[in-house]
Amino acid sequence: MSRMVKPLRAITLWQPWASAIALGWKQAETRGRRTLHRGPIAIHAAKVWGPTQRTAARRLAGVIEKPAHYFDNEPRGAVVCVADLVDCIEMTEGIIIATPQLEIEFGGWEVGRWAWYLENVQSLLELDPGPLELRGRQSMWTLTRDETQEIRRRLA
Repeated sequence: MSRMVKPLRAITLWQPWASAIALGWKQAETRGRRTLHRGPIAIHAAKVWGPTQRTAARRLAGVIEKPAHYFDNEPRGAVVCVADLVDCIEMTEGIIIATPQLEIEFGGWEVGRWAWYLENVQSLLELDPGPLELRGRQSMWTLTRDETQEIRRRLA
């Protein structure tokens, strides 16, 4: 009898923000609302790759001193990493001032928004097989047990 796997919670982000978390450049996801969830969370890269995302990707590539097309081939429509969601704090002027500039560049840092702080990121980007292709959703959502088990297997 196999051990039951608790399904992972997940959030879907546009690229390049999803890969920025997987690659360690972004330690906080900024949202318009808080979450009470703490613990593992899968970061899913949305399939959308339109003008807004391409423009942001080129700007952010410059911030990290990479070529303009650096993020163009990052996975879309797939889970790119798993991290521990350790805190959720409402942004104040003081918090924003104390936040490193690189983090500011990779998020929507405004008073009244929320910073979801992530630690212990486990990236799927460099693994074989790599990111797990899945359909994303809005808001926080839950992977199936089979999807969770497959992600855990790839990270093992």
